[in-house]
Amino acid sequence: MAREAGAVEERWPIEAAGPDPNAGRALGAGPVVTEQAVREALLAVNDPHIPVSIESMGMLRAVTISDTGVVNVELAIPCLACPGVSMLKQSVKDAVGGLEGVSEVNVLEGWHHDWTTQSIEPNARQLMRRFGIQV
Repeated sequence: MAREAGAVEERWPIEAAGPDPNAGRALGAGPVVTEQAVREALLAVNDPHIPVSIESMGMLRAVTISDTGVVNVELAIPCLACPGVSMLKQSVKDAVGGLEGVSEVNVLEGWHHDWTTQSIEPNARQLMRRFGIQV
């Protein structure tokens, strides 16, 4: 039997793959995105001033996901009154909002988190030094 173009093949989960992150959800509610998928999408989001991911900069502090697909991303902002915060927040919303199972994205500015240059991953430090940024 031939399938129509654009048809979606239904697949059953493999038991060995681990627990189903959508188990216990209401029928027809659709899948909810995983934290791993959100974190992978955020690897493409760079600090607005330098070409280093927010993860490598130590800015990504928490990702929480509700049962309804609302994703909260909490960031430590290194610079008080940073002019790039609105651009950064929009980049996070764009990266995460396009994932399947996301109904809403909230970006929380975690001003209460300490951020120092020690928060930057070693590989990111080397890259920054090559661009002339001393950390």
